[in-house]
Amino acid sequence: MSEVEQNLHRNKPHNSALFRVTFAENGDPMTQLLEEAFAEASKLPQQEQDALAAVILEELASERRWDQAFADSTDLLAQLAHHALAEHRAGKTHLLDPE
Repeated sequence: MSEVEQNLHRNKPHNSALFRVTFAENGDPMTQLLEEAFAEASKLPQQEQDALAAVILEELASERRWDQAFADSTDLLAQLAHHALAEHRAGKTHLLDPE
């Protein structure tokens, strides 16, 4: 495997005058807007870069946790929905008055 391929497979940018592409974990290239955002962020002082990076990483981790929580709860949500519909069909529910 060439150095370029190794860098791409490690999800790292390869810098050269002729070739610079950053690939995401799923193999897709980084969007132009994200590259521009990172380029602007790289101009910030180191402390501000670290603060911004921490916010981004926490947001991404939070999204993964939510995704996992929903994925893990699909059976439970389906059971709750089934139970609620059964109660409704049995006349055990009441209309809510929002006021």
